[in-house]
Amino acid sequence: MVRQFSFCFLMVCCAGQVMASAEPSVSDMPNILFLIADDLSTRLGCYGDRVAITPAIDQLAREGVLFERAYACGTVCTPSRKSFLTGMGVRTVGWGNNNYLIDNPDAMTMPRWFREHGYQTAKVGKVQHKDAFEGALDWDLNMNTTEVFPSGNEGKVVEKLVSDDGRQVVDVHIRRDDQPSMDESRTDAFMKFVDQQWDSSKPFFFALGFHAPHEPHEANRRHYDLYCAEEMPISVPPPGATPMTKPYPASFRRWSVEVPEAAQREAVLGYYGAVSGLDEQVGRAMDFLEERDIADNTIVVFISDQGYCLGYRDCWAKHLLYPAVLRVPLIVRDPRMKRGDIRVEGLVELLDIFPTLTEMAGLPTPGGLDGASFVPLMVDPSKRGRPATYAQGILHLGRGKAVTTETATYLEWDGGEFTEFYNLKADPDAWHNQIGNPEGAGAVNRHRLLLRGHFE
Repeated sequence: MVRQFSFCFLMVCCAGQVMASAEPSVSDMPNILFLIADDLSTRLGCYGDRVAITPAIDQLAREGVLFERAYACGTVCTPSRKSFLTGMGVRTVGWGNNNYLIDNPDAMTMPRWFREHGYQTAKVGKVQHKDAFEGALDWDLNMNTTEVFPSGNEGKVVEKLVSDDGRQVVDVHIRRDDQPSMDESRTDAFMKFVDQQWDSSKPFFFALGFHAPHEPHEANRRHYDLYCAEEMPISVPPPGATPMTKPYPASFRRWSVEVPEAAQREAVLGYYGAVSGLDEQVGRAMDFLEERDIADNTIVVFISDQGYCLGYRDCWAKHLLYPAVLRVPLIVRDPRMKRGDIRVEGLVELLDIFPTLTEMAGLPTPGGLDGASFVPLMVDPSKRGRPATYAQGILHLGRGKAVTTETATYLEWDGGEFTEFYNLKADPDAWHNQIGNPEGAGAVNRHRLLLRGHFE
């Protein structure tokens, strides 16, 4: 029997605030479905991409709130995921410490907090980087311990795209249309949880961690056949583009190569095909909520841990502290909101999700978080968001840091030995380093002080 839901969380738009009961009863709390893509940039239809075929994610955006400027605080999976799961910045959880939750067993996480406040928590797929790095008290049910992956690889096509000198750049796995992908199996596991394992006397907090579009880019043949290689966009530096101030390290050689144009388009097609495969699974999950009559009491959050360069600055991975990597999709659908199709321009960070969801569920928020609720921006999209967002990169052993404001992004390598500054109003993709422009010296200094005040 489906648990009934009363709307204790009220959107009071005319007052520009949210009112919630101090401590709702379990029957008043919404379910939460937390959808986590892997290495997904904002190359989605709802973010203005004219190539991506993503009808389900676009529909989710029309029904909810899309954040135009959401940022990750790490350039690879582990620091980013540790951050949004704990609501803490990378300066706290560390840019390279996979064992943060093992070494700090008392650290509070989002799933643990919801579990301790009446939720049944469950997960499938990649939530933290690996199951071994999860908090010991996070989950009632880890569905990765059961068989949730495709049973066979018969007929799967593997395409490895290489550079002129023979180095592999992109790995694409194409499954037959009748053969479940990894993410289809994970979506099936979510459905199995609701139908067979959910204790419906409690609300659920379910984290569905997708593989796509992480390399190897995997989907079914039908998803790749949506695209034509000759029509794929490739990254072309504009006239006067400046190089990175600090070269790629030798360990980065696989992903920092020049690739022939035809191979670039094939690589981009592989990525887009995987994104459309992901989109299909998002659609299946949303349709399932409707079929089980629980869509109206389920908050859905859709994010990615970080973006992807896909040829930007000859990079075919993530790792870099540029907007292509740090700016990520963030969509929140709360069926209790009186209207959808809301776009928020203010800056937010993924670490803000934890306190946002506690507020939306009517729960208390643990003290000491670096994150702050962005519910006020959902109610009034004209409000300003954070004054700045911060990130630290694993490239060059974590010696790269970035601060992004409404107008610019400032990068430092090796404690300031190498610096870059980009005017995002005029140069949103960060191609033209303005660090030596005397007209911008004041802005550079302000951003330098912001960055050092945050990390030091």
